[in-house]
Amino acid sequence: ATGRRLWEVDLSARESATRPEMGFTSSPVMAAGLVILQAGARGGSIAGFDPATGERRWSAGDDSVQYQTPVVVRVGAREVLVAAGDAKLVGIDPATGRLLFEHTHGGEPVWIGSASAVPVPAGPGRMFVKTHIDNSTMYRLAEGPDGGISIETLWKAPVLRQTYGVPVYHEGFLYGMNGRTVWTGVDAATGEMKWRTREPGDGWPTLVGDQVV
Repeated sequence: ATGRRLWEVDLSARESATRPEMGFTSSPVMAAGLVILQAGARGGSIAGFDPATGERRWSAGDDSVQYQTPVVVRVGAREVLVAAGDAKLVGIDPATGRLLFEHTHGGEPVWIGSASAVPVPAGPGRMFVKTHIDNSTMYRLAEGPDGGISIETLWKAPVLRQTYGVPVYHEGFLYGMNGRTVWTGVDAATGEMKWRTREPGDGWPTLVGDQVV
């Protein structure tokens, strides 16, 4: 209502987070009533904060972090926070910080590889992640009887790579950049490139209704 500052957290001083070379750029995510941030603190690379006070409620993960941002997806009957770090893809219960799955993705921790990876939900139980310089991966997530989450690789393909841009998913297809100049449509089920064009040039897509902007 007023713009008055309610609280602030110095991630380096209070959370022992290592500042990336270009500064902290991970976007906060709201889930389970908490503000969740992928900050790369020692002993807890992802943390959930009370939105009223800034108090840390939980921390999880031990991966290093650069410019990634987590996402919230529904897997079965539950919400799962999915985050790509420099070395691992993890799933976390956003309410408690419980680790639901951990997968070593094998990507290159460089700016155009896993350092800028943002998971993209791509249909029920599917997650697209760009962690390698020359290819990308589609995973399937499934809820297990013990409450954990299983993860398997559906495909790897040399699509939507060599770019900082995060693609969008719409009605069975992924749309994004291949390199810095080629706008591309990819079949999300198979990883097959369906078309490409240089018309838009470099850019950051977003989905507005059924239009890609």
